[in-house]
Amino acid sequence: MLLLCSLALADIIPDAPTGKKHITHSLRIEGLEAHPDIVLLAMQDAGDGELSAYRVFDHESNEARLANGASRSSGMGSATMYLMTRADYDAWATVTAEDVRRQEELCEQGIGCAHISRFEPTYAVPESRVACGTTISTVTSAIIGTPDERLDVYRVAEASATSCRLEEGGAKSKAPDKSVGPEDGDVAATEDAGCSHVNPLSFGFGALLLLLVGRFSRSGSSSPLPARSRGPR
Repeated sequence: MLLLCSLALADIIPDAPTGKKHITHSLRIEGLEAHPDIVLLAMQDAGDGELSAYRVFDHESNEARLANGASRSSGMGSATMYLMTRADYDAWATVTAEDVRRQEELCEQGIGCAHISRFEPTYAVPESRVACGTTISTVTSAIIGTPDERLDVYRVAEASATSCRLEEGGAKSKAPDKSVGPEDGDVAATEDAGCSHVNPLSFGFGALLLLLVGRFSRSGSSSPLPARSRGPR
């Protein structure tokens, strides 16, 4: 019963603060087209040499969502920027993908997580990353009547295998992209509302979800890997 209650709570989006609404927070890096041989990463350290989340920016894809207040978990609480060469990133991403697969297999066996439906991988901190000296604190709520999305813009001022520097281009607001759904599997703490606050319909849905996922897991199938923006590309 306690497990069902916990799963039901996890499916409920927490209310925005009084007088505010949920918003998304995205980041755009400009100037990457001049540096096809490097990759920038927004990373959230989890401690003990691990990352709980990251986003990837390069000359082909220079914008990503960092956090979403209307998601089951709000996303990255903060994002610290690092640079890697393309070769170093590709090698790290290959090893990371295999490690995530191993973590998922253990989770399916009940090791390291409460249930496969709540699988949250961690990633080893890359040894070859170069600090850019920029940390962004994400915003997931805003006063009602203001735009639904915050967009921070930075420009590449210096980028090499040994150095990185970004210049802030300002915070902008834009209409939300309706084609982009909430980020999946991000790790962020939310206030515990307590089981007494669970809507009975939500509780029933959580119990049904647990039952269906359990049957799915026993059939030998595995759940999808984390979203592209969070894991290796």
